[in-house]
Amino acid sequence: MKIGTIILLVWLILVSSLAFAQDKESYLLNTNPTGATVYLKGDFELVAKTPANLPSTLTGLYKAKITRPGYESWKGELTFVPGNSNNVNIELKRKTRFKAGLRSLLIPGWGQIYSGNTVRGGLITLSAAVAAGGLYWLDKDYQDKRSDYDIASEAYYNSSSSIDEKNRLKSIMDKQQRRAYNAETDRRNAFYILAGVWTYNLLDAVIFFPDGDSYYPAVSAIDGGAGLTYTFRF
Repeated sequence: MKIGTIILLVWLILVSSLAFAQDKESYLLNTNPTGATVYLKGDFELVAKTPANLPSTLTGLYKAKITRPGYESWKGELTFVPGNSNNVNIELKRKTRFKAGLRSLLIPGWGQIYSGNTVRGGLITLSAAVAAGGLYWLDKDYQDKRSDYDIASEAYYNSSSSIDEKNRLKSIMDKQQRRAYNAETDRRNAFYILAGVWTYNLLDAVIFFPDGDSYYPAVSAIDGGAGLTYTFRF
């Protein structure tokens, strides 16, 4: 009875020692703040939530991408060396209202996409592209009609023909003038629409910038490719 008890105690001690050693060999990857999603790609591919205990089988160079709603994505390379302390702590930068506004000032919709509002950002970008395309086409139409008016005007003022011919040329000139005026009005309206979309986009990116820590579902399915794939969720 005593021998069996001793053997049981020895076995428990060995199991505890092995578990402790295994924990010591694992790598701790953490972020500030925690709760970020980590994507690692190297010999293995895995997804984890911080703080994450990564398996000690990870060795070599891994490409890493770390994302968290409300914070800028972190991209870089991590090297895991057996026998070394491979614990990693990464500071994430919070997205700001100023950066969102600056992006929308440069490209409509970019600030919304940066803030996480991809659908609204895409719609704004599409609207601005349509408005810009319309402005380009209407400007070209105005230039053509203005050129027609200039030709008709030159023909009228340089003509030494009869009164009937002068009246005919004036009628053509007036018609081309009206067409050029209407084309200029259309071009001006298209410019106002584009300016309105751009202004709304900028105000929307700044005023409705999301605050707080909202969590969104993260993609957890990773294609393992040719090698063995580990997928971890913590």
